[in-house]
Amino acid sequence: MKKTSVQVTLLLFLVRHVPPFLRFCMICIIGTCYYLGSFKARKAIRQFQKQVIASGGNIKQVSTFKTILSFSFALVEKVQGWSHEGKQIPVTFSDDDISLLTQSISNGKGAVLVGNHLGNMDLMRCIALYGGMTQEKPLTVTAIRDLGATTSFDNSVNALDSNMLLYAIDAGNITPATIELLQERIDSGGIVVVTGDRIPSSQSERTVCIPFLGKDTQFPIGAYAIASMLGADVYFMTAVRKQTLMVNAEYNMYVSKCPVNMTCKRSERNAMWALCAREYASFLEKYAKLYPFQWYNFFNFWRNEK
Repeated sequence: MKKTSVQVTLLLFLVRHVPPFLRFCMICIIGTCYYLGSFKARKAIRQFQKQVIASGGNIKQVSTFKTILSFSFALVEKVQGWSHEGKQIPVTFSDDDISLLTQSISNGKGAVLVGNHLGNMDLMRCIALYGGMTQEKPLTVTAIRDLGATTSFDNSVNALDSNMLLYAIDAGNITPATIELLQERIDSGGIVVVTGDRIPSSQSERTVCIPFLGKDTQFPIGAYAIASMLGADVYFMTAVRKQTLMVNAEYNMYVSKCPVNMTCKRSERNAMWALCAREYASFLEKYAKLYPFQWYNFFNFWRNEK
């Protein structure tokens, strides 16, 4: 029997059997317990929020508890999205590049979406997979991520939605056959989702040093390398709760097309990928300042500073 996540099982119970307001109260209790036992997470959150304050972000004082509580709600909303339990979480699209993305998909040309751990990245994939993005038809969504680090969680989500692992690819095992598969999905109007704010263990050297919130750190370039091989447009996306804490969650989704021309000479690729990463870092910084309590990278984000 595959090992499943106890946390996901508990969250699924809350989604299926507990009324919203009572669920809100229970999540507050669970979040408080996590807060009390997560010294390293509190330290990382405090460091991030101080950096946001120093760079003029939308925050007046540090509150590690608010972030951890927000994260607890986000976990429930992830499970709610994958299990399709209850009503769909409302999402408001901004007047940005979402129309370009949906038009491209409608025309049968997919794209690479670079997500992050600001807000609820899984919500982006759920909405796209079940028709919420185009309002017309389901999409083929392929997520590239470090599968080995999240085995029990993957097994649990696979039990909720069999499409999830079918369309997940290990970031540490990208081969020519993988690129061929991704090309087929892009050419059929599918989307490839990659995180742009975490460095896969197998790609620790494929990074570029970029200022973020006033301090240099390393950002991965793998997503842009894949996009250039696929000849696909790149879009940056983030989905954040309208208010940090809500009984009935509502989200804002922001989409921005990467302005960098993905066509270049082979000798210019590294510079082009680095430019893409800089554009992404600027996008991420903008929304990290606006929604600082929904930042869920619970580690020293500047630990790889060189």
